[in-house]
Amino acid sequence: MSTIDHKAEAVGFVVYSGDMNPEVTGERAMHALGLAQVHATLALVEQQKLANRIAWVHSHQSAGYGIRPDELEQIEAALS
Repeated sequence: MSTIDHKAEAVGFVVYSGDMNPEVTGERAMHALGLAQVHATLALVEQQKLANRIAWVHSHQSAGYGIRPDELEQIEAALS
């Protein structure tokens, strides 16, 4: 499964719809801004999922529970 850089996609759509591209106006610009908003929201969702996973690991470690190696791998992969 490929990973999408939602932040980069959002920035790209904003640039596409703005002053950097004068051919894009009206409905096309509004569509591009809508897509930018979708990608920005998805980027925030990914950040929140990672923050939740880190908080979960912290709470389990604080409570004396062990963390499975696959859980640590998921977090490391998300941080890299």
